[in-house]
Amino acid sequence: MPKRFRGFVVVLSLFVGLLILAECGARSVVFHVSRREPGSWLERLEADPALVVDYGARGRRYRPGADVVLQNTLLSGEEVAIRINSHGFRDREIPRHCRAGELRILALGDSITAGDYLPAEQVYVEVMERALGPLWPHGPVEVVNAAIGNIGLEEEMEILRERGLGLHPNLVLLQIYLNDGLEAWSFSGSVARRSWWRRYSVLADTIYTGVQRRAWV
Repeated sequence: MPKRFRGFVVVLSLFVGLLILAECGARSVVFHVSRREPGSWLERLEADPALVVDYGARGRRYRPGADVVLQNTLLSGEEVAIRINSHGFRDREIPRHCRAGELRILALGDSITAGDYLPAEQVYVEVMERALGPLWPHGPVEVVNAAIGNIGLEEEMEILRERGLGLHPNLVLLQIYLNDGLEAWSFSGSVARRSWWRRYSVLADTIYTGVQRRAWV
């Protein structure tokens, strides 16, 4: 092997090794989404929010049937499992019609209600359900978590019409926050469509998002 070629191979190997180390470092500290039960090696590398969230003309929606882990969540820094039911809600499977005597409450809101930084049983929606159960003598209590992070009033009303009313809730609980009047899905929507590199590299996505955020501001 010519000396120049050997030198090129050594430099290339060092460069690739540094990239791999940087990617591993990014995955250890940067928020990203991964499959809870990946199959192929490519699925193990995938780190794409589209595994759990769809971006459409009417805003963000959870992807029905999604089963993922949020790594390094922004508020708690923990790994949080997110399972989405067939209705597109972070909740157990909910029958469309209420059971006899059931009190069914549909909870709408953003990340405060979705609780995507906490295990499902710690989110206030589940805590409320457990607290109301003994106080409702007529039947079971079901508080349905129909929230999703980083949305506002317009999207919440769309979710209510699209998916929520079909579950026939007795009450609708709307949680609001100061930023709920902002443009639908705001900055996250501007970087939602990901190239191949951003889907499989947390490092590439972090660099791209940082550049776009500077341009956005």
